[in-house]
Amino acid sequence: MSAPAPGDVFLVDFGMAAKTRPCVVVSRQDPHAARATCTVAPFTTSSRESPYEIAIPKPRWLDKPGVVNLQGLVSMGLHDLGRHLGKLPASEVLKVKAGLRFALDL
Repeated sequence: MSAPAPGDVFLVDFGMAAKTRPCVVVSRQDPHAARATCTVAPFTTSSRESPYEIAIPKPRWLDKPGVVNLQGLVSMGLHDLGRHLGKLPASEVLKVKAGLRFALDL
């Protein structure tokens, strides 16, 4: 698999107690990275109205609007990414990036 871009959305199986859910790629696209990994943040429709959540208008792959949970960041191998569901609009990717700067105190 080629390196996914920020904003790409994949279905990810978190195994055991967690469920399969859409996740947005938040790591930079680097086709020459030393490791075949990326960092993703899960979508959820259960908002806690936290500054660590970025509201996303209803994408076609969700039944209703949701949030990107920036406290749920996970790094994983590219081979662990499931089906590609789509891509967030550039305006939404900018919101996620701003949220990451806040969440990670960058």
